[in-house]
This record gives sequence, structure tokens and C-alpha cells, in this order.
Amino acid sequence: ALGEGYSLTHSELLLRMPRSYPDAGPDMFWTVVEVLLASGSEPQSANSIEEYVGRKWRRFSWHRTPWNPNVDNLHGHMEFIRRRLREKK
Repeated sequence: ALGEGYSLTHSELLLRMPRSYPDAGPDMFWTVVEVLLASGSEPQSANSIEEYVGRKWRRFSWHRTPWNPNVDNLHGHMEFIRRRLREKK
């Protein structure tokens, strides 16, 4: 769920996991291309369209740093994504 402030209320989410996970954490995330701000503009740092698994995706180049494999996990990364999307920028 994207919530209010976007052109869509829901989107599929693509994550790319590094081979060295969990020692290295995931970086960035991708949504369907149609995800824009409600104003029609592209979200901040989300102007790149890339193809993975035979589909085009909008890359959100938002970086979570630092990653500590002793405390960080995929659940925390998902919360990072939720927080960033709530910023609606």
C-alpha cells in the first residue's frame, strides 16, 4: 500500500538482494512505473526506469545506511521503505 499522495494506492514492490545478504543489506527499491506523486510529478530520486524479470520498474534510489548485519534485517528494510513513502516527496 502506498497511501494517499500518490497516483496509485497500491503497487507491487521489487527488492534486489545482494549475494552477500545478510552481511550486506538491500539498497533501493522498485515499484510499478505508474507510481507518481498525486501532482503527476516523479517522486524524488525515482526518475529511472529499469527492466527486471521481463517488466519495467520505477527505481527509487533511496539509500539506507549504514547496514549492520547484527541488528538489521529485511523487516527493518521494509519499514525504511514505508517511512520514505510516507514522506510523499
